[in-house]
This record gives sequence, C-alpha cells and structure tokens, in this order.
Amino acid sequence: MHELVKVSVVLPCKNAERTIGQAIESILQQSLRDFELIVIDESSDNSLSVIESITDTRLRVHHSTRLGLATSLNTGLRLSRGEYIARMDADDVSLPNRLSTEARYLDQHPEVGMVAGQAFFKQQGQVYSSPLARWISAPVLLNRLLFEVNPIIASASMIRRAGIMKVGGYDLSFDRWPYAEDYDLAVRISRVFDVIAIPEYVCVYTLSSSSMSGGRSMNRLIGLCIAKARSVSLAENPVDVARALISIVRSVEIDLTTRLTKNRFGSYLLNMQVLESKL
Repeated sequence: MHELVKVSVVLPCKNAERTIGQAIESILQQSLRDFELIVIDESSDNSLSVIESITDTRLRVHHSTRLGLATSLNTGLRLSRGEYIARMDADDVSLPNRLSTEARYLDQHPEVGMVAGQAFFKQQGQVYSSPLARWISAPVLLNRLLFEVNPIIASASMIRRAGIMKVGGYDLSFDRWPYAEDYDLAVRISRVFDVIAIPEYVCVYTLSSSSMSGGRSMNRLIGLCIAKARSVSLAENPVDVARALISIVRSVEIDLTTRLTKNRFGSYLLNMQVLESKL
C-alpha cells in the first residue's frame, strides 16, 4: 500500500515548456514538506523534457495524449494519495506558504470542503491584487456567492479529498468545454461542505494573451453556462440550458434586457455584459 501524504498537488500540463519548470519549482520549495506533486502531461512541445530534468522524489509524472483537462485532473486524483488536493496550473507560481496555510485551515475546520486563498494577478509584467482580495480581511463563506460568480483561482485552492470524492470528481463534460471545470466542482462541493475564501495570498496567477482570448471564446461561454445552469439547478440537463441561453443572447431580434430578466439566469448573463456583446 502506498504511503499517504498530507497534500497531493495535481498539475495538468499542455505545451507549457516556458513556464512549467517555474511552476514545479514553486511547489517543491513549499514550507510544508509532506506532499506529492503529480504532473499530468499531454504536451507535444518540450514540456516533458523540462519536467523530467527536475529530480525530486516527491515529483511524479504521468504522460498521455489527448486526455482533455477534466480527464487529466481526474487522472491526477486517481493517482493521488493525499488527504487534501491542491490544484496548480502550469503557468502559475505558488508562494512558499501556500500548502501549509491552506492545509492548516482545513485541519482546523472539518466542515470546510474547499479553501481558496488569494492571488496576485500578473499580466504583461504588471502585478496587482485579485478583485476578491481587495475586500476580504477574514475568512468568507462563498457558498451563496458561487451562485452568482466564481471568485476562486484554481491555483490558489485546496480541496478535502472526502469532498471531491463525494461529488464524483471533475465532470468530463468539460473536456469538450473547458475553462469552467473548477467552477463547476466548487459549486457541487458547496452543496455538501462549506467553501471558504481566506485573505492570505498564496499564488501568482498569470493572465496570458491566450487565456484572455480564450475567455471570449464560445467554448468558454458554453462551459460557464453549463456550470451556472447546474449551480442554480435550472434543469436536469445543463448542456441544453447552456445552448438555449447562448441562442437567446446571440439573437439580435429580441430585447435582451427584457427577455433575460424574466429568466432565473438573467442577472448572471447581464453581469457578463451580455456575453461580450453577443461575442
């Protein structure tokens, strides 16, 4: 039987040869020492060579192709041995006390299934605080807020294994429509555990040009709508709801404000500024 660890860090990697080394080193330099780092690599560039050049017994690598993000994350969960699961992205950096801060909070609060620290945002050489960090100075319950917006940065979050297993892990629908798999998971965990934001900064989150353009893509829109439809239990099939909502938003023949405010989903869509002015 494999020896258990306090924290399993799951890091999916796809064509991140320029940043994956720094991301890995930021985990290996954590003040908490009782962890493992599982990298799920499905790259076609030199990422795997960079990963394999790093020698550390806590680093485990699983290489595959065309898994999809949600499947990669579930693969990492299956391979993990930790009491807690920490997400990490290949272009982000964890601050040295990230794992110890979040693990300690989960140790002290058994009712909490997910804890989210704060992040510095890095974009084109500039660094600034995340929006949520600007107004919290103590732990904040996010369960209700999650029905309106997702304030959680994946690389700043840690999840209790019991919580993630109770809700069945990541939804494989998000292999096809990525970008909202972590939001969907947080929503489902919030139904059985508390989800808490803490004021401590735990990572540097990179806003790249690719992630910004991805934020305006139809795939991201569909993913967000699926997650949001599930969050408000709007229908048994959130994929169908997402398609219907997108059809409404993209239709120029209707009064969007009037139609959408009649829908339980309306305030969310309006807050997204009618989805980039109908894309």
